[in-house]
Amino acid sequence: MLKIIPRNSLKDHKKIKQFSSIIKDRLDSEFKNTKKINTLTFEELSDFNKILTISDFILTKYEHKKNIYSILNEFVDLIKETENSIILMDDEIEELTLSADVPINHIMEIKNRISKKHGLDLEEYTKYEGDAENSSNNLTTSSIDVNS
Repeated sequence: MLKIIPRNSLKDHKKIKQFSSIIKDRLDSEFKNTKKINTLTFEELSDFNKILTISDFILTKYEHKKNIYSILNEFVDLIKETENSIILMDDEIEELTLSADVPINHIMEIKNRISKKHGLDLEEYTKYEGDAENSSNNLTTSSIDVNS
């Protein structure tokens, strides 16, 4: 995978402009003083100037793509961190659920033991409690009109 190294494009842009201005100065001085040009010929300097001009154009044109890349990269990192956090939380909830099962079962066993020991059959009690609503001894509603 190709990894893009973040760079300061403003710095790069300034360097290219600086190189371009140096070359333009040297091109202008070609006619005035040929001794200042050490190794490059006029044609080489012209080619190099064209390359720098194109580089400047490309950097300016595609600057926003680097910004989009960095924003998307931060977003993907955020999503990955959130995913890891949710997975960790799910694991912790599962551990808590498993650790709560044993005490809950123990409490249910104690409740059943107490019910049997003291003659409190809670299942029978809840069965009768459900029938109370249908009972004929319902004192909350009057079925006989009282005339005064």
